[in-house]
Amino acid sequence: MKNNISKYLRIAVSAILLFYLFYFLVDFKSLLKVIRNVDITYVLLSVVFFLMSVFAAAYRWQYVISIQKKHLAFRSSLREYFIGSFFNNFLPGS
Repeated sequence: MKNNISKYLRIAVSAILLFYLFYFLVDFKSLLKVIRNVDITYVLLSVVFFLMSVFAAAYRWQYVISIQKKHLAFRSSLREYFIGSFFNNFLPGS
């Protein structure tokens, strides 16, 4: 029960902080101006390199698990890595 309260509290704090960030600190007119001037080639390249790093990290995680003589499918490793990355980026640390 205490674990669930802690988890929900962290999610609530994250939501409040994100709301504060986007509502009070972001100037959307300037942001839209910058987004309009972005070269799409660099955005696509960054997405490709990001996905390559995620696939490499998921493969590394699968390899570490295999050292322990346990089987983990690459798809499961990739899914778990994405879930972990999401929580790492959007929830405050404990």
